[in-house]
Amino acid sequence: FDAIGKPSLPTMVLTLVLSCRGVEDVARIIAPVRELKSQKGSDDVIIDPLEYPDLLLKIYSASAPEHQELAFRVLRQAASLALQLVSTEQPEEAEGGVTFEDVARDYCRERRHILQRAALLGPGT
Repeated sequence: FDAIGKPSLPTMVLTLVLSCRGVEDVARIIAPVRELKSQKGSDDVIIDPLEYPDLLLKIYSASAPEHQELAFRVLRQAASLALQLVSTEQPEEAEGGVTFEDVARDYCRERRHILQRAALLGPGT
């Protein structure tokens, strides 16, 4: 999730893949991969890592809007469950300067805020 709680494209596409509701969703998801293989003329294509962002965007764009909404709801629920696992207890304040614990606490606090935003974010935002 990014700083405003929006899922990253790889996270969203992975959730789309894992939340297929049937043959139609699967066909939409794999269509861009098949197209790439067809363009390259082989089923044994090794996808260049530089091609991943474009391929992920094509996969996302090929999915049905209601499937995107389902995947978004799944991610929002996952963020909510993760929040339940994050402890809200704060360790004792360190004396003196900034310590590893201070930095770790700030990092965890920011991740908690991101998860809170992700859990509340609506589709298309």
